[in-house]
Amino acid sequence: MSDILSRCEAVAWGDHDALIVNLIGLLSQTCEATAGLIGNTLIALQREPHLIEGVQPTPMIVADLVAEVARYDSPV
Repeated sequence: MSDILSRCEAVAWGDHDALIVNLIGLLSQTCEATAGLIGNTLIALQREPHLIEGVQPTPMIVADLVAEVARYDSPV
């Protein structure tokens, strides 16, 4: 937050109400995109049950699975 405020000050942008509204929008969009990515990942696992077999013994593969889902079925 301090970085955002310092950048606003650097360009002499002082509309703090607009800043707050934009930050609220950013946070809510991030929440929605995360929920969409979780949902898309669950759907991918339902459609391709063999993917679960690789994930269960190696939990670190989950990050790779989620990255692939984001690449092929973006939530945004």
